[in-house]
Amino acid sequence: MHTFPSHGQKQANKSPARAAEYPSPLLHRPAVMTLPALHLVEFPLDQRDRPVPTETAADVRYLIRAEIDADILCRLLNQFALQGHVPAEVESSRREDWMDIALRVNTLPRYRAEVIAQRMRGMVSVCSVDLHVQGAETVLSAT
Repeated sequence: MHTFPSHGQKQANKSPARAAEYPSPLLHRPAVMTLPALHLVEFPLDQRDRPVPTETAADVRYLIRAEIDADILCRLLNQFALQGHVPAEVESSRREDWMDIALRVNTLPRYRAEVIAQRMRGMVSVCSVDLHVQGAETVLSAT
């Protein structure tokens, strides 16, 4: 049966050259970094940084053309779910390699509807989004 030397015996058996080669971990402590205190800096709000005034909800209709993708409907509907809105109507139809999707939401302010339309346009498989806002004379479209 082999016995291991205790820590004191191990240090005593080392030659001075070998002791310098393997310094004791107790003698060297890692450097401690102290970070400066963080302070909150407040900037005055100028006109363009102010929140958008509260708008009344409008009846908004999205007409979307997208490539066939198994999760495209989920990704489109998630844009509304993230804002706490549920579409009043959802209609989709598949035509060859494309999906035509119509969404109607009656709880969105115009500004928020435009932001969601821009996010939809940024999706990889979305080809076009036409945004129709009730009471607006123009159609906000991008391909």
